[in-house]
Amino acid sequence: MKKTALTLAFILTLCSFTACGNTSGSEAEKASTPASSAAESSEEATETTEAEETTEAETTTEAEAEDTTTTAAADDEADADADAEEEKTPAAENTNFKRGKVDGDVYTSEFAGLKFTAPEGWVFAKDEYILSMMNIGLDVTGNDINKALLDQVAIYDAMCTEQSTGQSIIVEFENLAKEVPDPDKFTVEDYFDAVDKQLSNLSGISFTKTGDVEDVTLAGQDFKRVTYKAEVNGITMEQVYYVKRVENFMLGIIASNGTSDTDMTTFEKNFEALS
Repeated sequence: MKKTALTLAFILTLCSFTACGNTSGSEAEKASTPASSAAESSEEATETTEAEETTEAETTTEAEAEDTTTTAAADDEADADADAEEEKTPAAENTNFKRGKVDGDVYTSEFAGLKFTAPEGWVFAKDEYILSMMNIGLDVTGNDINKALLDQVAIYDAMCTEQSTGQSIIVEFENLAKEVPDPDKFTVEDYFDAVDKQLSNLSGISFTKTGDVEDVTLAGQDFKRVTYKAEVNGITMEQVYYVKRVENFMLGIIASNGTSDTDMTTFEKNFEALS
């Protein structure tokens, strides 16, 4: 039962954090894969380019081939220099985004300006598991992790759970630059409208918003809070969403009560502002 509740928590989180495109049906499935449309266009462009290159290669003379080899060697050297320079450049260009860290029972995010202390008995998911949720392999390390994260729509930063009940608190950042045509004009209210539409289009899960969007203070910052109740396969779960904009990201903190009847707002005290 607790595994089912935790799985449901992830379903709700994944659905909401791919909602900015206001998609439904088959489009919603497409939106669940980060930048899928862009990827398809890129593949088509790559295939076209490869075909053109093959045609050109077939008509290249031996003299031209020798010139091409010389040019390619120079290009390889230039690429190597560029790669070396790239290693010196911060991975998150045009943003101050930085991954949060878990140390013992405390999660700290300098980017969000807050920290969360896990309640007694709760456990943070290991970093390997967090990265696997985003299909980022263990061979990706250092600066390359930030690059891989910024290719995601939903960046999972931390997850903390109470094993016996499936209660969980998840911290995520949605990369608006990957999902919204004009990120600068996208508001938290727009975000919740998109979440409502996305949830209403899901089959097999019944959703009820239990109140209006509220202004709350969390970790000394202004957030918008809304609560949903979800029912599926005989399980009723309540999720509290805390959302605010940080640069071109929507920071979302999602607290789920699993199989318990806990009021998840009681854990707001576990969040603190960074001094």
